[in-house]
Amino acid sequence: MTAQLESGNNRPSTRYRAILHYRDCQDTSSIRDSGFDAPSIAPESDTNAFEKQRRKASKIISNKPKPFTYRFVNEGSNVLLELTNATEQTLKGVEILTVFLKNEEGLGAGPSQVHIRFEAVERILPSEKSILTHTTLINGKPAELECDQLQRLQAIDGKAKPYVLDISWQDPEGKTRFQRIPVGH
Repeated sequence: MTAQLESGNNRPSTRYRAILHYRDCQDTSSIRDSGFDAPSIAPESDTNAFEKQRRKASKIISNKPKPFTYRFVNEGSNVLLELTNATEQTLKGVEILTVFLKNEEGLGAGPSQVHIRFEAVERILPSEKSILTHTTLINGKPAELECDQLQRLQAIDGKAKPYVLDISWQDPEGKTRFQRIPVGH
C-alpha cells in the first residue's frame, strides 16, 4: 500500500495512519498490551478470560458487607418479615419498595394484580431486629388475612428468586443508601 501524503508535508495522512494502526492491531497480543478492548478480534480464550475477570470484579462488589439481613417469621398462619440491622450504626428512614408479584397461572398476562406494600420504619438501632408490617393488595384493594401473599417471597432451595426487596435508608451522615435482596420462588 502506498502512503498517501498530507498536503504540505511528507507525513502519511491520518486515514492512512489509522489503517496501519488497525493492521498492526490484528495481532491480538498487541491489543491486550495496549488496553484496547476488541472482543471481536480477540480469540475465544481471551473472551473467557475477560468474562472470568468480570465475574471476579462482580464478586468483589457483591462481597461488600450488607447492612441488613432478613428472615421470614411464621406467626401461626401469618408470615412476617424481620429485618436486622447488621451494622454498628443507627439507620434512619428504612423503607422497602412495594413488591409486585407475578400473576398466578390462569390469571392471564397484564399488570400485576397482587402487590405487597411495607410500612416504613423510622429507625433501626445497631444489631436490632424489626418486624415490618405489610399490606397485601389484590387489584388495588387490601386483601383479607387468609389471602396474604407474603409467603410467596420465601425462598425455596433450588428455585430462582424472581423478586427483590429494594431497601433504602439514611446513614448517620444523612446519605441515602440502598440494598437489594433477592427473594421469592
